[in-house]
Amino acid sequence: MMMPVPLLRLRRYAARNGCCHIARNRIPADEDLHIHRHDFPELFWVEHGGGRHRIGGCDHPLSAGDLWFIRPEDEHGLAGGAGGLTIVNLAVAPPVAGELARRYPGDGDLWTGGPAGRRRRLDPAALRRLGAAVEPLARAWGGPRERLALDRLMLELLDVLAAPAAAMPGPEWLRRAIATVAADPRLTAAGAPALRALAGRSREHLARSVRAHLGVTVRDLLRDLRLEQAARALRLGDGGIAGIALDAGFANLSGFYRRFRARFGCTPLAYRRRHAEPLRAPATPAG
Repeated sequence: MMMPVPLLRLRRYAARNGCCHIARNRIPADEDLHIHRHDFPELFWVEHGGGRHRIGGCDHPLSAGDLWFIRPEDEHGLAGGAGGLTIVNLAVAPPVAGELARRYPGDGDLWTGGPAGRRRRLDPAALRRLGAAVEPLARAWGGPRERLALDRLMLELLDVLAAPAAAMPGPEWLRRAIATVAADPRLTAAGAPALRALAGRSREHLARSVRAHLGVTVRDLLRDLRLEQAARALRLGDGGIAGIALDAGFANLSGFYRRFRARFGCTPLAYRRRHAEPLRAPATPAG
């Protein structure tokens, strides 16, 4: 006789009157997948290790970077591989998921569609971002700021999952690698080696793809990303211009000035002064 699938209820895991539960779980190698369902939507992502996920009666391999959205009606379970599996698991109250979908139509309804459509891949930079966003929610759990911390995490998640450089042509691996480099100043400064490592392609393959889809060389692409990074630093900080240029990956200061003027139509100092001016209406001429 088939045993009924256990139903997990959010009230067992959430804090009193809370709207979520978050935990980091270590799942050992186990032939028993512990199939269950719940009265709440949840998501999990794999931080380390590997294993398998059974959902909809099918097994799916798991590795670091896999992210899954699980609906309340889904019957699923996880098992670790030989070395075990470490996941971050987030359960949310159904109204929270519904509100997210209403606020961000097209982006916030993360629990729709079949199982394949609710599986995503996170690159290492995205894993680091979500890992950092977990800690504020863990600290706020059960307190008056729990919902605020949950909203922050969910918005971070939406941003991570946004199609990288959606208007950019080319294959997904190229768009994702470029978006990851552009989002991390350290990677932007590291240049072509970082871009190749994220793309997972040879130097020649990467160069051909960038030229074919973007119409520029890898050198030109990285130069533009570095100029954008320098411009952001000038708008948002007060560091020295030479230091900003070096942090962005420009070893030659005169070359940086020349390229910056060609891109933005003014010197870095003029650019900073323009954006440092307070936003205000023009003065009314004296009558």
